Amino acid sequence: AYHRGLAYQQRKKPNDLQRAIDDFTLATRHDSSIVDAWYQRGMLYFQLDRQKEAIRNFGIVLDLQPTHAEATFYRARSWRITGQTDKALHDMSIAIKLDPRNPTYLKERATLRTETGDFPGAIEDWESVTELQEDAQAFIQLGLLQIKTGTPEKAIRSFSSAIVHDPNSSLAYAQRGLLHLDSNNIPDARSDLD
Repeated sequence: AYHRGLAYQQRKKPNDLQRAIDDFTLATRHDSSIVDAWYQRGMLYFQLDRQKEAIRNFGIVLDLQPTHAEATFYRARSWRITGQTDKALHDMSIAIKLDPRNPTYLKERATLRTETGDFPGAIEDWESVTELQEDAQAFIQLGLLQIKTGTPEKAIRSFSSAIVHDPNSSLAYAQRGLLHLDSNNIPDARSDLD
């Protein structure tokens, strides 16, 4: 049943996702310790926007294998979708402890922290992302948060780094130009805003 569930999951014809769920359910009834069957079923529920069921399945995965970073990450995403940001932040922090070099996990927590007003925490996460990968969007998010926290000089550096990694980033040029304008640096503002 488990392998047939994987096949249905990959085939993606009408009703295949439900067939995969049914087969993973059958597999877990046969052997409740099959971690991946619970995980795959959770992923299917996540994809179908059945978040309560996803949370339950990811929870079972974590009961069986507490170090399963992906189940922790997706349970956090499910918590976020259901509006339970405290639980989402808690799970996301655990996922990061389990896999500290995963930029996707850091980006998700940075977004959560921004949404909850934890700008210093979000800045810390975006800085970690930029240390792990050259990501123009991460530098832009970092710059926007640095503006919010009153550090425009750092924001200019972040937007400049974004431009280095994506020379076509009109948002980075515009934000940097406005900061130059605020500091009466008219030549640089004109250059960025033209």
